[in-house]
Amino acid sequence: MFTRASAALDRGALRFMERRMSPRTPPIDPGDARARLVELAGAYGDGTLGTPSPFFPAPAAPDVKLAPAGDGPLGTQVVDLSFRSDYVPFLPLARDGYLACSENLTAYARWWTSDEYLEIPYWSFIHEPGLRAEKRV
Repeated sequence: MFTRASAALDRGALRFMERRMSPRTPPIDPGDARARLVELAGAYGDGTLGTPSPFFPAPAAPDVKLAPAGDGPLGTQVVDLSFRSDYVPFLPLARDGYLACSENLTAYARWWTSDEYLEIPYWSFIHEPGLRAEKRV
């Protein structure tokens, strides 16, 4: 009896995780990938080097929102940070698709901090649910 009940709970948890992590954007048709890469190299290589650069414009100061997320391991405190992302893709062809995905409009980070370990802060930058890039600074 418990085996069947736990199997049903496991299946439900897996279905929930699959739905939560499934892509929310339409699939991209690669077409002729080489021709597209050559075209992209030309677009990104024309006038993008140097300062100021249209490829890397200076961002405005973000309005960061802090939300305590509780205690972490080894006596750390966890803080979630978020701010509106004003990033707009350099390539005009990529802008509509990028900006149509609401997840791209907010940047997230998770900060583990501690009075004891001030010399080794640890950040987790979360771009999209299910994808993470963590960095020790």
